Amino acid sequence: MIKCSMCNNNSIYFNTICNKEYCQKHFSEYFEGSIKKNIQQLTKKAPKLAVYYSGGKDSAVILYVLKKVLKYDVVAITADLGLPQYFEKIADLGNKICNELGIKYYKAQLKHIIGVDIGELIKEKNPRLACHYCGEIRNIALDRASRKLDVDAVVSGHNRDDITRFLLNNYLKNDIFRLMEFASKIYPREDIVKMINYKNPIQLKPLIYLSEKEISLYCSIKNIELTTACCGFGDKNKSDMQGWRNDLTYTINYLEQKYPGYSLDLINNFENNLSTIFNEYIKSNPKVFKERQCVFCKKSMNTEEKDVCLMCKNCAEEIGLKIDEQFSVTLI
Repeated sequence: MIKCSMCNNNSIYFNTICNKEYCQKHFSEYFEGSIKKNIQQLTKKAPKLAVYYSGGKDSAVILYVLKKVLKYDVVAITADLGLPQYFEKIADLGNKICNELGIKYYKAQLKHIIGVDIGELIKEKNPRLACHYCGEIRNIALDRASRKLDVDAVVSGHNRDDITRFLLNNYLKNDIFRLMEFASKIYPREDIVKMINYKNPIQLKPLIYLSEKEISLYCSIKNIELTTACCGFGDKNKSDMQGWRNDLTYTINYLEQKYPGYSLDLINNFENNLSTIFNEYIKSNPKVFKERQCVFCKKSMNTEEKDVCLMCKNCAEEIGLKIDEQFSVTLI
């Protein structure tokens, strides 16, 4: 048997980037340490964190590590998309996991918060655009739910593969604001929040340096339970987004296999160079943050009335989005 690079135990994982073998103990330490390092970007010593729980391996791992291993103050939030059977399966497992970990579990109901849900959009719009709309309106609802819970930061389970795919996608589309909002491991930086009057909690992505393969292995080691629930609209034959997404995934996997460390190099280049340049640009031109392009029509938003993620007023009205600041977030 191949031995761990740090001890004499048998290896369970070979890291092709650093050329190290890991036993179960040292793999867990490496994995948990990566998450801890990213959370420690926050200057507050004991922050309250909200995890966007989707039922998948990424958000389940985040909940487990933040609460059970790192002992943070954590709450979980699931978005009710208006797809009852899908939501019930996620909520049942989420309730079980949160009870075991001692975490409060909340529901963010899109219909109550923003006036429209995915179920309604699918009936009125092209079902092939379900994923297109879902990502935006779900995030708006989750961000507002987090504000109600008065958390210091929100945590999503986007991993290294997700971020790499998103970087490539938006490099090709030349969508710099979209890049910054999604692909930064901390967004916006704390020194910029007050300057731009950012209302939503800071966003953290502590899995940014961990691959899907590593996350799956950690779930297996810790016996973390996952859901098999599927919304039914993410299939490449049903969604206009998934075919392109799958092509990017194939390309990334090919490059990573041929050039180990490719995805990590791409992310590090973004964080160490482009992200720094962008943040300095915001400091000298604060208004540019409020002049982002709408993710749908690509026109300049040019409004400070309400922070509606990356949707302009016209596109928001077109899908029936009416933000209610008086909504309540309910415990599941």
